Amino acid sequence: NLQAAEQAGLLLIANGITTALDAGSTFSIDVPDISRQFSDGELIGPTLYTGQVAYGPGDNAGTQHTVSSPQEATQYTQLIKSLGFNFIKFYWQLSTPTIEQFFTESENFNMPVIGHIPKTQSMFRSLYQGQKLAVHIQEPHVTFMNNFRDPNLFPTVAEIFLQHGTYLSPTLAVFESWILVSGNHFDNYTDLINREGHQYTPQVIKNIWRNYFNQAGIQNGNHEDLLDLLDFYMLMTKALFEAGVPLLTGTDATGFPGVMAGYGVHEELRLFYEAGIPIPDVFAATTRNAGDFIKLTLNEDIDFGTIEVGKRADFIMTNNNPLQSLETVKNPEAVMASGRFWSKDYLQLLLDDLDFNTNKDSNPTALPYCNHHNFKP
Repeated sequence: NLQAAEQAGLLLIANGITTALDAGSTFSIDVPDISRQFSDGELIGPTLYTGQVAYGPGDNAGTQHTVSSPQEATQYTQLIKSLGFNFIKFYWQLSTPTIEQFFTESENFNMPVIGHIPKTQSMFRSLYQGQKLAVHIQEPHVTFMNNFRDPNLFPTVAEIFLQHGTYLSPTLAVFESWILVSGNHFDNYTDLINREGHQYTPQVIKNIWRNYFNQAGIQNGNHEDLLDLLDFYMLMTKALFEAGVPLLTGTDATGFPGVMAGYGVHEELRLFYEAGIPIPDVFAATTRNAGDFIKLTLNEDIDFGTIEVGKRADFIMTNNNPLQSLETVKNPEAVMASGRFWSKDYLQLLLDDLDFNTNKDSNPTALPYCNHHNFKP
């Protein structure tokens, strides 16, 4: 709901997340307006870029997001541009003529295409036409690889991504959540929903977790086979990294048990490292690469992603060297985002107000930033 979306900004900042991309959601929450409130300081939150999803008729999704023809692609792009979105997010079953029109409108409206790689045409064609980001490690697996788990295809996948300059966000955290609970593994479900951060997660999100776990597909899932799939995705992530494909850290939606705003990013960093990616490169995927991606796609005046004069003032402060352990960045001593500075103690006070495990009556609808620590970027 709206309150959960607004409060997610605090959870992101408290976890050191200074920039985020919401790739697509329903129209029931005005995500571009939340982005503006973060930017204006009305709510605590990161710089937030926004995309909106476009489904094909075969995706069986909500009709308000279903785009069935080139004419509708033009209308839909005009609509989401007028609402303030930055990106067009593809889903799997868009028709080939509709995809082609979306790429035309992408150029016309300066709205880069990201998202799933459509199954209705070759992966090479989608990336050649201009798709800038694939949002899951699953994408090349279900499109180019036709769901086969063949590591011999990794070099060709990497070559196609590199040839077209397309980024990849593996989102291993959501696949881990899905796989751990599949096959009615209630013990894994309990562990996931009690991860650090659950005390700040509203009940509306926890209800989604419960409904997700109880659905037939999860209860009847082949747990052992899916564990093998997770190993395959970890192997592919490392292979594409070693080939030079630019990676971004992402976690998909909070509907997966235990994947929480802010806290989920640390699970993704952990999984990158467990896949065999060195710590400096893990951090590069979530800092420098993110800045490079936005510069490539949106060409903004102020860059970010590295600490340099003239760039956006985004960084965290830690007591220890983060290159020695990923644990160091889980509890930053201070966070600066877009030139606004928040201490750990101040952020903890606000988190305490969100602690749903207490009997407090506090129900904040706005999360102010610390005015006396407001610096120019």
